Amino acid sequence: MITIGLLVVASTGLVLSQQSGVPTLTGAYLGQEPPGETPELFAADVITENCPLHGTPVFTPDSKEVYWGPLSGNGCEEKTDEILFMRMVENVWTEPAVVAFSSRFWDSDDPAMSPDGTRIYFTTHRPSGLLSFDFDEKVMYVEREGETWSSPRDVGSVVNSMFRHWQVSVSRDYDLYFHAERNVDEPGIYVSEYVGGEYQAPKRLPDAINSGSSYHPYIAPDESFMIFVRTLAETGDDLFISFRGSTGEWTEAENLGDGINSPNHDFCPNVTPDGRYLFFISQRDGYNKAYWLEATFIERMRSNDDRLVP
Repeated sequence: MITIGLLVVASTGLVLSQQSGVPTLTGAYLGQEPPGETPELFAADVITENCPLHGTPVFTPDSKEVYWGPLSGNGCEEKTDEILFMRMVENVWTEPAVVAFSSRFWDSDDPAMSPDGTRIYFTTHRPSGLLSFDFDEKVMYVEREGETWSSPRDVGSVVNSMFRHWQVSVSRDYDLYFHAERNVDEPGIYVSEYVGGEYQAPKRLPDAINSGSSYHPYIAPDESFMIFVRTLAETGDDLFISFRGSTGEWTEAENLGDGINSPNHDFCPNVTPDGRYLFFISQRDGYNKAYWLEATFIERMRSNDDRLVP
């Protein structure tokens, strides 16, 4: 039933795209003109045409599928609390549609793609099983099954008993990074290692990352750097970066600067699986929209950081 449902959604999206008068989108990244090193608005007439964003657009490694979470409120009621997606079929992008593992009864939000494209992690209030009555917000994931996704699976109580809200990120080893401030001694960004198919007791990252109000982590596939958010008194939410040295230590986080951050809130960073672009949400235009830019600054900042041992 899941296979049939997703195929119907994808086919319907393609038909709607051809009949609704929406411009045909072809090519990589929804056919958008690639940005330079200055953030540019991403596909606002498609991604945020009707609703602002709660989750940053995330792409599969082949760049042929994109998933994102709309934000409810602000007069936007349609297709909120559900994850939307588009798929490129014969070089043409389908119209946005609700992904099959979203439920009309339970919310699904804040998708995070594993680097290999085999899993999507997301937040939800749905119970973890048929006989479960746990309606607290939790992290669940689905696994790729050919052209479809599995039923949602719970990451486990070691994470969800302390989880708070919003973006998570996963490494190529499926280690899970997230912000927590519930049932913890200290709020901050934590990591739960994935060992033997189970998530282990989360560990709080050091003060190099957690010295301020830190959240919304994006972890590099090899866990060599992290881009995350800190709340500053002067400018609100800004994007920061920290690199991991050869002995595993994290460098003191650096602000990405005025060339990327704005005087308004900037948050929910995510680097595309090919490593080419940084996506994030910004309120510089008044409400939550997606922006993107070349990710070349990451290696430049790494090479200029004399705290890192070659």
